[in-house]
Amino acid sequence: MKMQSYLTSYNPKPVKINRILTILLIGMLSFYIIYHLISGDRGFLALFKVSKKYQVLSENIKDLEEQKIELEKKVYMLKSESLNLDLLEEQAKRNLGYSKKGEVVYVD
Repeated sequence: MKMQSYLTSYNPKPVKINRILTILLIGMLSFYIIYHLISGDRGFLALFKVSKKYQVLSENIKDLEEQKIELEKKVYMLKSESLNLDLLEEQAKRNLGYSKKGEVVYVD
């Protein structure tokens, strides 16, 4: 008889509450993880921002390398072992304002 009274008085409510709390906790933890995967400091949005910035900086590096090559060519042309007299004359006219006797100078 005691066995029957125990079975009839068993209350399944705490099991339901524990199950609901477990599901709620798993749901909140999943939301937290998904949120940080998408918009965290190391999430997908941050990855897209960094890759865009990398692309812009790579283009800047290419432009600066091209400018460097051009400037190195000009420096080489102005050195004494490879001095181009025409280039030297052009630079003197443009930067210093010199001109030969009889030349007409047009100023913008």
